[in-house]
Amino acid sequence: MITWQFISFSIPKGKEARIGSALALIGCEQGLYPPPIPFIPSGLYSFQFRFKLPDPRVHAVLKLAHAEGLSPFERFDEEYTDAELRTYPMLGLGCARASIDEGGPQRGVEYDLSAGCPRCGTGAIQTSPLLVWAGKLPKHRRLCSTHRGHRLIRDDLAEAIIAAGIGGAELRQVRSVGRKALLPWRQILPEFTMPRMSRHSTNLGRDTAPGWGCPVCERDMHVALHRRPLDIAYDRSAVAPETLPDIVQTWECFGRSLLHDDPKRGLIRGFAQPKILVKPRVFELFRELNVKEADFRPVRFV
Repeated sequence: MITWQFISFSIPKGKEARIGSALALIGCEQGLYPPPIPFIPSGLYSFQFRFKLPDPRVHAVLKLAHAEGLSPFERFDEEYTDAELRTYPMLGLGCARASIDEGGPQRGVEYDLSAGCPRCGTGAIQTSPLLVWAGKLPKHRRLCSTHRGHRLIRDDLAEAIIAAGIGGAELRQVRSVGRKALLPWRQILPEFTMPRMSRHSTNLGRDTAPGWGCPVCERDMHVALHRRPLDIAYDRSAVAPETLPDIVQTWECFGRSLLHDDPKRGLIRGFAQPKILVKPRVFELFRELNVKEADFRPVRFV
């Protein structure tokens, strides 16, 4: 496994030359970007660099940033080889590309609310097709994710999954917002929900700030802590991987659930989504079909 550390910060006007020279001495001058840069205030330079750990330059860059009174943003990622991934009984399925905006319940997606939390709606069963903006769907990918966390696969990948006899999920056709025309994409809807994750999971937390995480179901607003990847683990005493379908979903849901719109705060009704976990045969199929945007993460059973 390779661990990467991403560091970024914006540079105040007038400090570009001095900080640029210092970064050159450290050996990170290629991380200096002049404006315009997305998400950076207009006219400011920024530093953005990814380090393969261990790297002595990490300490030097952070020391420089703090000495200049800057607030560096840090994020960590992990990269596994296929050989390492094949040693795990299940894997988390993610998408290593930018997410798209879906229509959501405010655009007409229907749910059975009786199955969800009476306070926040988490766990409500989607009864209609997912509605998405057709123009937002990627043209050259076979897997994508919405901002909410829905996983979508292109029709040809869905047909390959069906032909391989992979089960455990409904692959529901996606429709367009507005005309509700059928689109060549399907939503992965797992039919089995896992028990709660083990206490041996690491970097798993929940945002319980006032007005956020639901105090009734305690199921929404789960997050990965400290800007590090989530490490999912299950107790074998609670569930055995060999008894599970090929595709399942976590009990924990990520993102905020809102049973009703909150116009005063600009919040729109919607429901937190679980993560999707798959067995190795799904991983092997995706590798065989060269689905490069699929991001797989280990799931441990302890």
